[in-house]
Amino acid sequence: MSKISYKPSLRTFLLLCLLFSGYCGIVSELSLFNLGTMLLGGTNTTLLYTMGVMMFSMGVGSYLTETRWFQKISFDHFAFVEIFLSLLCMISVPLIHNLTGMYPRNSLWFFVFFSGMIGLLIGMEIPIIMRLNQKLGLELEQNSARVMMADYFGSLLAFALFPFILFPQLGVNFSAFSGGVINLIVALSTFIAGYSEFQKKRLTGICLLSLCLISATLGLNLPNLAQRADQRLFRDPVVFKKNTQYQRLVVTEKNPFKSEDYTKRIKDPGIKLFESRNKRFELLRFEESFSNDVRFFINGGLQFSTVDEYRYHEVLTHPAQFLAGKAQQALILGGGDGLVARELLKYSNIEHIVLVDLDPELTDLFKYSDLAELNNYSLRNPKVQIINQDAIIFLRALKKYKFPLIIIDFPDPYNLHTAKLYTRQFYELVKSVLTPNGILALQSTSPLFNRKSFLCIGNTLEKAGFNILPMKVNMRTFEDWGFYLASTKVSSSEMKTKLANFNLESKIPTRFLDKDAMKSCINFGKDIFYDRKKYRFNDLNRLVLVQYYKDGLL
Repeated sequence: MSKISYKPSLRTFLLLCLLFSGYCGIVSELSLFNLGTMLLGGTNTTLLYTMGVMMFSMGVGSYLTETRWFQKISFDHFAFVEIFLSLLCMISVPLIHNLTGMYPRNSLWFFVFFSGMIGLLIGMEIPIIMRLNQKLGLELEQNSARVMMADYFGSLLAFALFPFILFPQLGVNFSAFSGGVINLIVALSTFIAGYSEFQKKRLTGICLLSLCLISATLGLNLPNLAQRADQRLFRDPVVFKKNTQYQRLVVTEKNPFKSEDYTKRIKDPGIKLFESRNKRFELLRFEESFSNDVRFFINGGLQFSTVDEYRYHEVLTHPAQFLAGKAQQALILGGGDGLVARELLKYSNIEHIVLVDLDPELTDLFKYSDLAELNNYSLRNPKVQIINQDAIIFLRALKKYKFPLIIIDFPDPYNLHTAKLYTRQFYELVKSVLTPNGILALQSTSPLFNRKSFLCIGNTLEKAGFNILPMKVNMRTFEDWGFYLASTKVSSSEMKTKLANFNLESKIPTRFLDKDAMKSCINFGKDIFYDRKKYRFNDLNRLVLVQYYKDGLL
C-alpha cells in the first residue's frame, strides 16, 4: 500500500473526526431506542431491534471494508460514509415517527432497517480510519490504540450528554438530527482538510452541497414533522408535550374545558401548551370518542382520561382509607398528577400526605398549570408534601417513620424501569414502612386484558408477605382495570367482609363509588384466578412481569 506524505496533523484530525462520529452514532441509536421505548415498549426486545441490530450491522460493515470497493482506500471512502451516515441519522427518527403513525403494524421493521443501516456505516468508520492512518505513517500499535480510544471517548460523551441535555432539552427528533449535522460537519471538514487527497472532488462536493440543502430544509421543518408525528399517534389534538430527564409527557384535549386559550392561562412560565387544536386524530387503542376529554400520557401510555379517571382514583383510594380506619397520615408513591391526593384530601381527618414522585416536571405540571383544576389544586394544599425522588431511595432512607396507609400509583410495568417497582424486593421495602395494621393499595393493570401481569403482581405481593384482596372497576377508556389491597395483619377474607359493609360518609363526595358499587369491585368471575399459581412472582433478578405484560391475553 502506497503511503501518503507524512502528515501528523492530518492523523490527529482524523482521530477527532472519529471521536465526533462515534458520538453521533451512539446519539442516533439512543434516540432510536428511546423512540422504540415509546412506540414498541421498553423491553429487552427493543434493545435487540435497535442496539442489537446496530452492533451486528457494525460487524457486517467492518467486514465489507475488505471487499473490492475498498481496495484502494482514500479519503473519498471516509467522506461518503459520513455523508450517508449523516443523512440516515437526520431522517431516521422523524421518518420512523411519522411512518409508525401511518403503518403501526410495520413499526418494528422500520426500527430494524434504520438501526441496521446506521450500524453498517458506523462499522465501516474504524477500519477506514485505521487504513488511512496507516497510509499516513502511523504504526499498528499506535494506530489501533488511538483509533479505538477516540471512538470509545466519543461514545462516552454521547452516553453522558443524552440523558441530561439532549433528550430533555431537544427530544429524540432533534437529538438524532443534531448527530446527523455533526456527521455532516465531519464530512465537510474532511473534504477541506484533506482536499488534496480526494480522488473524486467534484462528486464529493456536489453530495456535500446537496446534503447541506437537505439538512437546512429538514431542520426548518423538523418541528412541524415532529408535531405531525405526535398527532398521528394520538386521537385528539396534542396540547402539551415535553421530554423530561426521565420520561415523555403528553397531554391531549378534545373540546377545551374552558374557552380561554391555554397558553394565556399558564401560571408557570416554564409550562407551555400548543395553540393549534383544529384537527381530530385517532389513537388506535381507544376507538370511542368522548367530548370534553383531556388525556395524559407518559411515554405513550395513557395514564388517565377526564372521562372516567374518577372511577379509577375513587376505587384506588377510598376502600384503602376505609380499611385503614381513616388514617391521618398517608404515603403516595407515584401519583404525580395529584388525583389520588385529591381523593384523600376529601377526609377532614387527613393531616399529612407525603407524595413521592421521581419527576419534578410532572408534579410541577399538575401543580402550577391549569391542569391543577383536575386535581382540585391538591398539590398546592399545605397538607401535601411533595418529594421528587426515586421511590426506592426514599423508602430506604426512611428509617423509623411508618405510615398506616400507602397508595402506589405507578405507570404500568411495560418496561424494565417500571417493572422493578413491582418486584418482591420493592414490596418488602414498602412493608418495612407500613404500620402493623396498615393498608397498602396499588394499581395492578387489567385483570381482563393483562391477566398474566395482574396475577403476577398478586403472587409477588404474597411472596413479599402480604395478604391480598383483588379489586376491579369497569371504565370506558381502560375497560376493566385491576387493583390490590394488601395487609400483613388483616386477612383477605376479613378485608372482603369489611368492604362488603363499605359505606362512605355523606360529606365524602364521590361520583361512582358507593356500597353497591363496592360489591361489584371485589367480586370476580371464575375465569380470572383459576390458574394463578402457575405464574411466577416478579423479582429483581428475574423481571418476568415485563413479558407477562407484553403477552396480554396470550
